[in-house]
Formats: sequence, C-alpha cells, structure tokens
Amino acid sequence: MGAQVPVADLAHRAATAMDLLCEDAEGAFVVIEIKTRIISLERHSEEYKRVNTQQSKTVYGVPNSLYYRHQMQVAKTAHMFRKSKLAQGKNVRAFVLVLVDGQVLEYPLAVQWKA
Repeated sequence: MGAQVPVADLAHRAATAMDLLCEDAEGAFVVIEIKTRIISLERHSEEYKRVNTQQSKTVYGVPNSLYYRHQMQVAKTAHMFRKSKLAQGKNVRAFVLVLVDGQVLEYPLAVQWKA
C-alpha cells in the first residue's frame, strides 16, 4: 500500500513514518519495520535478544535488547496507525523484518504499546 507512510499521535505529540504498510489476503493491514544488520547470521542470533547487563530494562519497562527496542518501535508505530482514519474497523498486525547475512528474518509484534 505504501512506503514511509506518516502516522501521528497528536495527543502525545508523536509522529513517525511506517517503513512499509501492506494489506494481507484477508484485508488486514500489516505494519512493517525494516532493519538491516551488517553482521553474520550466527552473531545476530547470539546477540539480538541479549539483554544489556549494564541497564537491563528500557524506559518502557521491557528488557533492554535490540530485539525489544525494535519491538517497541513497531508497537508504537502500529498503535499510531490503529488510531488513524484509514485503519478504523480493520485488523492491524505488525512485524519487524531484519535483513541479515542475505536473509530476511521475521519477528511478529510481541509487545503492546500502552500510551
């Protein structure tokens, strides 16, 4: 449906652009955040969900790892999109796609944004 689609939450003075907005075969919207890592798949697998030992939680209360920081980003973006006129009455799913070592890894949204 589009790339770099703007969304906003005026009440919280927040805005961003969705990397990619798609629609699946059932008519649900799919919000996609795209990330690229220039490392081996093995290294990505070892460190992506590893929690920072110096600061174990983010300001949002989730584990402080690259995985959860990406999850929070797509959760906030999907939350803003769900509030939009376009999304009203439709199912919205969200994913982080990580391009690493010539592969695309799919991480479905696993957290919820609480504004």
